Amino acid sequence: MKPIIATADITLGELTIARVTLRDAYLASARGLMQGLHVLAVSPGSTAMALTFLAGHILECLLKANLLSHGVPEDEVIGYSHKVHGLWQRCAALGALPNPVMPTWVDRLGALHDKPFILRYSKG
Repeated sequence: MKPIIATADITLGELTIARVTLRDAYLASARGLMQGLHVLAVSPGSTAMALTFLAGHILECLLKANLLSHGVPEDEVIGYSHKVHGLWQRCAALGALPNPVMPTWVDRLGALHDKPFILRYSKG
């Protein structure tokens, strides 16, 4: 196959770069981490700890993005730290969830993701 060689003269209008919002940053983190979660989910061997850790962080990011989408101030959202239970309850109070009842899997994941951070700093 022969290469195609050409020249072009393109004029663009004014370009701007928008500031990344905290909501968009949380969503980007969740999307990026989901790729790793998918890899771990189909990997042979023992990946349960890493998979659970990523799932907790993804859930945290998604809940924070949801709160920001519903007008909750950034300082308040950041103040929840890694407290998935609190984030879920705040989303539920805003009517920002399809079902406000916390599923068992969220309850368990939240307990592992919050203090004393069992998945991050395992004490054996």
